[in-house]
Amino acid sequence: MFTAIKFPTSNLNVTTRSISILVLLILGSAIFAACAGESGSDGVQGATGAQGIQGEAGADGSSGAKGDTGDTGAKGAAGKDGVTGPAGPSGDEGKQGETGPAGSSAGFDTGDGLILDGDAISADLSGSGSATTIARSDHDHDDDYYDQSAVDAAVAAASAWGSLTGVPSGIADGY
Repeated sequence: MFTAIKFPTSNLNVTTRSISILVLLILGSAIFAACAGESGSDGVQGATGAQGIQGEAGADGSSGAKGDTGDTGAKGAAGKDGVTGPAGPSGDEGKQGETGPAGSSAGFDTGDGLILDGDAISADLSGSGSATTIARSDHDHDDDYYDQSAVDAAVAAASAWGSLTGVPSGIADGY
């Protein structure tokens, strides 16, 4: 807390020490006098601190009085059916119907172009393609799309400089 100060060894040494001691005595008296006075008035109230953590829950209180009886509720649904009674007498037997068309052991028949082999239905995919889907033989997209010659003719017409319209003057020669 205090730092020792070394003074030079001369006659000044005694004088300097005396002055230092005198200054310390005066400061000590001033501090003592300041502490011995009466208390001052209270200062203004400080800001409210942060809220603390919530405490444990208290014990349950006593139960309240029993309430009034409520209104009668709506009628409930009907109960379950009773036990089934004994079987009645058999009726007359009808005559046997006509024999139906031949079927398969799988319970279904195949249409045109399909093959039934045991319980599996397959189709004859003729040709050398790799498609595994089935389409009718008259299924054709040629009318819906442009063929190569139609596309080539359209590209040739569009790329001919002379066939362009509305070209500004000054670049009409193509440069």
